[in-house]
Amino acid sequence: MSNLAVLLYFNGRWDPSNKYINYLADGVLINTESTFATLISIIATQLSINTSTSKVEIRYKIDEWSPPIQFHNYMGVKVYVETKKERRDMTKYPLCVTTTEPVNLETNSALIPLLCSDTSEDMRVIHNSYFSNTFNGIGEAIGLIGFGSCEEVDELEELAPDIIVNPNHSLFEKNQVYKNKYVLTSALKRHSILKHFQFKTRRSSSIRQATKSVVGSIIVGKCAEPDVIYTPKDIQRDMLAEYDVRLTYMQAWRAKEAALELVRGDPIQSYAKLPSYFCILEVTYPCSHIRLHKSEDDRFLYAFVALFTSIKGWEYCRSIVVVDGTFLKGAYKGTLLTANTLDATESILPLAYAIVDSENDAS
Repeated sequence: MSNLAVLLYFNGRWDPSNKYINYLADGVLINTESTFATLISIIATQLSINTSTSKVEIRYKIDEWSPPIQFHNYMGVKVYVETKKERRDMTKYPLCVTTTEPVNLETNSALIPLLCSDTSEDMRVIHNSYFSNTFNGIGEAIGLIGFGSCEEVDELEELAPDIIVNPNHSLFEKNQVYKNKYVLTSALKRHSILKHFQFKTRRSSSIRQATKSVVGSIIVGKCAEPDVIYTPKDIQRDMLAEYDVRLTYMQAWRAKEAALELVRGDPIQSYAKLPSYFCILEVTYPCSHIRLHKSEDDRFLYAFVALFTSIKGWEYCRSIVVVDGTFLKGAYKGTLLTANTLDATESILPLAYAIVDSENDAS
């Protein structure tokens, strides 16, 4: 058995961009065989935290872009230890510690204000939507209340200026304010997975709130890595290990599609941005040859791009042009054509590229 030197961040907070800010620092030694309870005990002892009155949450980040990973059980500690072994530098993978007083839920009194910014209709108290068996097993409820007028919203902002905009928010307290209904429901659904409870509604379901959008938001960091092949089987395995949630293969597939849409955007909206993108290219690279062809009904047909740097570089290359094509596997298929040559150092120089429907005379 050996020890790992771990940096602790505490007394800070998570900002909307998932960065832990305004913190103090300390350090501890963690045994490689530590369990989840042991880790909590070590940190609580070091920071003088009374675990009987304060709830301790521990998170860390793999990189700058990934969402924070929270410890829930022994498996989470084991994964962290194995990751830390590869990078024993104390400044790598610091543990961000958040402590809160237990939320004293009183039925019909612990209300979370919800800022209604995306709709003009008045919202009423929702008596049929609440969750139970949360926060140390207390079977109470949290109702949702909304505000319909601008005056009420202004008053609320004065009372609670820190509006929560992060859909991955995990700390629920009285008098919290959320940007809109989407942020609140996303946070509650994610929290329901972590704490293993269900929303109690008029049409109660036996399935946890592990919808494709929620799981997609959890795995979006892994799907954003271009060199990582993240399969539905991997999603099933990770969700079971980290959240103790069993997904079917199709549920994992749909969650991956939702995550990829978060990373790449909607294909229809992406095509609509092509004219703006080509305009910026022409401004950035003057004298380039850029063309966009559309059909009679104003739909995308062909695109051709030859940047001025490539055109100028052709003067110093061999008089050889190789044209190659490959099938596109996006939502609207098509073919990507590229023209390349060799420079004086035997390196490949891309001259131009085009996107067409297929290799035919018209294109």
